[in-house]
Amino acid sequence: MRGGNLLQYGTVEEVLSKPIPGFVAEFVGVNVLEGTVVEVKNGLTVIDVRGLKVHSMDQAMPGEKVRVMVRPENIIISRIPLESSARNTFRGKIECIERCGHLVWLTIDVNGLSLRGLLTPNSCKALGLRVGDNVYVSFKAANVRLAR
Repeated sequence: MRGGNLLQYGTVEEVLSKPIPGFVAEFVGVNVLEGTVVEVKNGLTVIDVRGLKVHSMDQAMPGEKVRVMVRPENIIISRIPLESSARNTFRGKIECIERCGHLVWLTIDVNGLSLRGLLTPNSCKALGLRVGDNVYVSFKAANVRLAR
């Protein structure tokens, strides 16, 4: 709800995993990026987001404009590229580190895009992360939701 108006209806899981872009997505903390579908290959949709090729299991048609949504807790942050099944791995620079209770929010600049990710304080300390550090962000195609 916002201003007395119901913006989205659904179970908690539905709203958190597929929030409508705009106020609801921002309110629940989802990263929302604008892009254009460039191809569908081997069951994956490939979206161009400012030169980054983002893979999603959600279906869309080539040429279609979409909003790409990734939850912060689905982003893996590492010092080196990981060898994993995650289809999306990008290099970025830490812009901001904010401790909020039992979580640490990181804002990472990736090719001019800001992505927010979450870590525990112990993980942040173990990685020795500081503002200005280069890191890698990775997330699975299954965790990339598309909205029109």
